[in-house]
Amino acid sequence: MPTNYVNFKGAADFRMRLICATLGSRALRCVPAAPRRHRPFVARQSRTSDEKAPRRRRRRHLTVARSLPATPRRIDDIRVNDQNPGVRDYEASLLRLLDKLTNGMKVEINETGTTLKYKPGIVTGGRRISHDCGTARAIGYFLEVVIPICLFAKKPVDLTLTGITNDETDVSVDTIRTVTLPMIKRQFGVDDGLALTIVKRGVAPGGGGEINIKLPIAKELKNVDWTDEGMVKRVRGVAFTLRVSPQTGNRLVDASRGVLNDFLPDVYIFTDHHPGDAKNGQRNKTSPGFGLSLVAETTTGCLLSVDCASTSGSAAKEAGHSIFQVDENSGSSSDEDSDDYSQESGSDDSDQEEEDDEGSDEDEEMEEEDDDEEKDEEEMDSDEDDPAAAEEAERERRREEKEKRREHRVEFKARMERAKGGVMVPEDLGKTITEALVAEIARGGVCDSTHQPLVLLLMAIGPDMLTKARLGPLTPRAIQTLRIIRAVLGVTFNLEEQPQTGTVMCMTVGAGIKNIARRAT
Repeated sequence: MPTNYVNFKGAADFRMRLICATLGSRALRCVPAAPRRHRPFVARQSRTSDEKAPRRRRRRHLTVARSLPATPRRIDDIRVNDQNPGVRDYEASLLRLLDKLTNGMKVEINETGTTLKYKPGIVTGGRRISHDCGTARAIGYFLEVVIPICLFAKKPVDLTLTGITNDETDVSVDTIRTVTLPMIKRQFGVDDGLALTIVKRGVAPGGGGEINIKLPIAKELKNVDWTDEGMVKRVRGVAFTLRVSPQTGNRLVDASRGVLNDFLPDVYIFTDHHPGDAKNGQRNKTSPGFGLSLVAETTTGCLLSVDCASTSGSAAKEAGHSIFQVDENSGSSSDEDSDDYSQESGSDDSDQEEEDDEGSDEDEEMEEEDDDEEKDEEEMDSDEDDPAAAEEAERERRREEKEKRREHRVEFKARMERAKGGVMVPEDLGKTITEALVAEIARGGVCDSTHQPLVLLLMAIGPDMLTKARLGPLTPRAIQTLRIIRAVLGVTFNLEEQPQTGTVMCMTVGAGIKNIARRAT
């Protein structure tokens, strides 16, 4: 008997489709019958055989349906218009990792790699599982799939992953350790041995990092009513250095505190220096690098994070090596797409120069506007004979703010010019990440933009009750996640925009997924 597949097209958000397809078999819900006094009258001859069946028999059928494997999925047209079509190496590595964590999984890929047939298996979990993630994508790319799936495994998971721990594309292991896992503990009720340990770090292009994560199993997730984001009370962070001068970490900390101290006094950033693996002549195989991860905690326990690592060129300059030599060794790792939902741009160097010219013109226009405002204020001062001291102080404050904004634009433009050349010094990296954290706080919401897809997914597979969370403006990946959840799990969200705060209230009724492998306590 041929297998019926549910079709998808394109490679958009490959990971979220695997997660929903793997958990799809547990998403069948038993809708309770309405009370007898509200049940409409139905003629006996119009009732179907399913309606005539006793309720206990229908419940038994649904129990059998829950035990069946999930519906197979087929993804067509995977990067058919790309110069390198088909499934990427890191996506094939992700499928191999899922095969180690499940039993009965079947995957079929055609010769060109543009069509994938995926039949999920039973998530078994287990201990002493190891996997090499490669150097194309970071370990965080794989953990975003492993964490929600293994919460519904038969056995607790003890997993060791090797590869890149920090890079510019994927979420770092520091963010997962300090934000993702605490969020799952506090908000979704999973707190029984959930831990992540960073054994050693590794950056692109060489990799060499290693982490160990322990995931318990949960009966079901807790109902979520997460609407109060609170006010930021403290900021914590980690500045790591690998095979570069330890002073680089201090430069990252000073640059970050130079921005945060204007807003908040409670700021503490740790430094984590790794000299590299020098045993048996392996020192030269470890790539140099440095990076920064920041976490802002609010009064209600919400965590907002940003992180980034240095490029190979920046790290090589700090380590005293040739930039061109490191770029040659990096191979084809730079041609990987940064996000699954992002669109590739085909602009050439001339288009980039035009954009730079437009940016410089905009800066000149903004400077002219500031000059005009200052002239207007001077005229107002001349018109008034005896200005009040408060008004004079207010004008002076505005002048200082305009001067700071002008200096900031000049500094930011110079920083981006250095970044285009593949070189970003620790001061630039620290300021860029810190400003990104301030922007995340300004967006609002109970979580940052990186964790929006995970929060939406955990709400969708939660209990069969009303759950709601207040998020910031939805990112393109979050919108794509909502579409995949509706197509695979049949769960829809009610989105209400809050004009006063600029946030979005997300409400839904979960699919009621339960882990039948764990006994109820």
